[in-house]
Amino acid sequence: YKIQYATYNISWDKTNAQITISTSGVNPHTVVSTTITLNEETTYYFRIWTRDEVSAGNWSAISYGATCWCRIAPDSITTLSALAELDGDIKLSWISPGDDGTTGQITSGKWKIKWSTVSTVDWNTSSGWNDYDDRYELLIDTDTNSLSEHSITITGLHGSVTYYFRIWTRDESTGANFPGNWSEISNGATTTVTKVIGILVEPTTYYNYGQMDIAQSSVCAKAFVIKNTGNINEIYSIKANPSIPSTPWQISPSPGWNKFTLKMAFHPSRPAEADFSSDDIVYSTFTTCSNTKFSIDGTEKGVNVEKGGTRNLWHLFMMPLQTTTTVQQKITITITAGENP
Repeated sequence: YKIQYATYNISWDKTNAQITISTSGVNPHTVVSTTITLNEETTYYFRIWTRDEVSAGNWSAISYGATCWCRIAPDSITTLSALAELDGDIKLSWISPGDDGTTGQITSGKWKIKWSTVSTVDWNTSSGWNDYDDRYELLIDTDTNSLSEHSITITGLHGSVTYYFRIWTRDESTGANFPGNWSEISNGATTTVTKVIGILVEPTTYYNYGQMDIAQSSVCAKAFVIKNTGNINEIYSIKANPSIPSTPWQISPSPGWNKFTLKMAFHPSRPAEADFSSDDIVYSTFTTCSNTKFSIDGTEKGVNVEKGGTRNLWHLFMMPLQTTTTVQQKITITITAGENP
């Protein structure tokens, strides 16, 4: 074989070929290859000729043309680090490579960040990276100078879980450089997300039952919406107490003299009074939710509440059978969140 190449259109001639390869015993339609060292960021044009045995000395006609662009990818990142912050976020930091290895400004490039909760994951697979909490791929546009510092904060991951991170860099994907050159995989970075417990109760203002008669009872018209704002699965506890100073009223499992009863339960829609049970009675000290405690029928519960999950909490108020005061009363309901066992 004789191979001639050039960086511009020339008058092709096998006598000027730069590469000669001796060969024998090659069957028709066999794939043959060779490696050539060329200059980077340059377009090359190629032609090849084939000759049979020396005694015959018959050279083929010139081949079809082949063209290539010698592209240089950014170097792999070797400085990736992951820091777990107290608010449950993770801060990733790294130093950027260049457009060509470690040199040159990257324009219209991309970062590709992947994370997984499994250290043995195949990082080079392209599918299955769509579960934010478990295995995810994040693409970020970038224009950056070489060897510059970068960071990004990853939010919303699951608390107390260890995450593994990798990053890649791509240069521009325009013109002859399409579809862009991706770097090799970075070094690994690992950290465990700080556990955060959080709860949001809406509305934050009081619920007004209005004027009620002795021994009357009523289910609220609108539920409290309880949201898990932490990053772990949570369990809720509930208590209630009168908040008027020196009031004669007391909270009690059943209505009586100056004694009122409050029942609360989770459910998707407004329940009837008869739907509440003794499992839903609220006391002056905290009672922790269970699969049956503070739940109408188990469709919504205050246990194992997922990160970002919301629950509707309804309340049934039962007036005292007799009372010695006509002063408007206020009841403070306290709901706390803890880590689900």
